[in-house]
Amino acid sequence: MSSREQPSRLNFTNTRRRGGRLRPDYGNRFYFFGSRERGGGSAARPADNFPSEPDLKEGLDTTIIQTISTPAHPMVPEYFPIDNVKYVASYNWTGAEEPTIVVPGSPAIWTGRAVPFTLQPDEGYVWKNVQLPQYPMLPLFAAADAIHDQEAAPPVDWPTVDFVTDHNDLRKLLRWLSPSPGREVQDFRIDVQLVGTKTLVLRRWEIRPYWDHANRSYGHAFAAAMTRAAPDCPSSRHHRVIAYNMLNTKMVVRFGIDACLPSPGSSVATTYFDDSNLAPCAHSSMNAEQTSTSTTTTMSPAINIVRAGTQVPQDALVEVVSRSAYYLDRLDWNELYSQLALSQTPTLRMGVHEGGEFKELREWQLEGSGTRLGTSGQSETQKGADIQDLSAQRRETAVQIVRLERVLQDVQKVAIARGSGPAGSFSLVCEGGKLCVYARKVDSDGDGTSPSGSCLPPDVAARFETQKHVIL
Repeated sequence: MSSREQPSRLNFTNTRRRGGRLRPDYGNRFYFFGSRERGGGSAARPADNFPSEPDLKEGLDTTIIQTISTPAHPMVPEYFPIDNVKYVASYNWTGAEEPTIVVPGSPAIWTGRAVPFTLQPDEGYVWKNVQLPQYPMLPLFAAADAIHDQEAAPPVDWPTVDFVTDHNDLRKLLRWLSPSPGREVQDFRIDVQLVGTKTLVLRRWEIRPYWDHANRSYGHAFAAAMTRAAPDCPSSRHHRVIAYNMLNTKMVVRFGIDACLPSPGSSVATTYFDDSNLAPCAHSSMNAEQTSTSTTTTMSPAINIVRAGTQVPQDALVEVVSRSAYYLDRLDWNELYSQLALSQTPTLRMGVHEGGEFKELREWQLEGSGTRLGTSGQSETQKGADIQDLSAQRRETAVQIVRLERVLQDVQKVAIARGSGPAGSFSLVCEGGKLCVYARKVDSDGDGTSPSGSCLPPDVAARFETQKHVIL
C-alpha cells in the first residue's frame, strides 16, 4: 500500500458517514458518527468496521530491557520548571484525499454565546491519529519547514533537541507518575526512536484508536457552539508546535488547541457571554479576495502544504471544556492543570450544564512559564464564580513536572546506551502501573517501513545528525 493511501490501523479507511455512505476524510480529526447535526441515525457501534483492540505489546520482543522507576518527590522548585517557550509551527488538516495541511492555519475563534442555551450530547465515535498513522509526527516537520521558508524564521536546531513528542504522551507519563486520587493508572504504550546522537522522537500509540461518546458528554458540542472557524481555514483540529526548556531538557511539543481569543481591536465580542457582534477574526491574514499558495514537501511520504491563516500568539490560546454542575466538586485539577502547563495554554473556559442546559461559563487565567512559585496568593483566578486559589495546585504540578523531567532523562539514557539504528527503536509499556522498556521489532531490511518500525522516515531523521565541520 502506498503512503498516499493512508492506511489506518483500524482497517477502516479513514472515512466519514454521509447519508449512510462512507467517504474518505483525512482532514477532520474529530467526526461524530450518527451525529444529529448531520442527520445521522443511531450511534450504534458499527461492529463490522471496528476490529478488536490491538495487543499492547504488538510488534515488541518479549524480554523486558529495563524497568523505569518513579523518582522521589523533590522540594518545590523556586520557579515553574518550564520556560523559554517559543513558537515553532502550526497547522490544520484539510479534507483532501491526499495528506494536506494548512500552514500556519488557525484555531477556531472564540465568539461566545449568551446563556442559558441547550445542546444535544456528543454522539458516535471520534478517530484518533487518522492521518499518516505510521508517521504521525511527520506533519510537525513539514509545518516547521514551511514556517521557516515563509516567515524567514530561524530554523530549528534539531540536533540540540532532547525530545520531540505529542502533548498526549507527556500527559500519560504524568498520570503514571501521579495518578489522580481514586483512579488506577491505565495501561499505555509509547513508541520511541533515537535519532542523531541524543534526540528521542516519541510516537503516540493508542490501544483504542477512537473515542466513544456513549457517556453522553457535551465537550465537542459546547466547543462548536462557542467558536467558529477562522476565515480560509478548515474547521478541523488546530495543531500547534512549541519549543521550551523543561529544566535542563529541551522539548519540542505538539498539541491540539480548541480556540483562540479575538485579537485586540477585533469587532468580535470580547466577553464570552455575548455573540451579538460576529466579524472576521483579526488573527487571520486571509480574506475572501486573497488566494493561498500550495506546495508539496520533498519528504517521503509527501505532504501538500497550503499557505493560509496566520500565527496566533501563545497568550491568545484557549482550552475549552464542559462539566456537569453535579460534578463540579470533583474537578480533577491534577489533570486540568498539567494539561494546560505542558502546552502552556493560559486560558481555560468551562461551560457548566445540567443535562445539556448550559447556565454558566467559568474562566481561569493561568500564569505564564518561568514564574516564581510563591507559597500562597491568588495569581491564578477563576472568573464567573468565587475566586479560587490555584497556587497550591501550581506548586504540585511543578513538582510533578520536575519528576517527569527525571523520567525523560532516564529514558534518554537508555536510548543512548542502546545506540541508533534498530537498537534505538524501543517502546515504553505501562502495564498494571509498571513502566518497562521493550525492544521493538523492525522489518527485515531495517528501513522501518513496518508499523512497528521507525517513527520517522530516513530523510527526516537525518536532520538530527550533528553537523560535521571540516577543519582545514
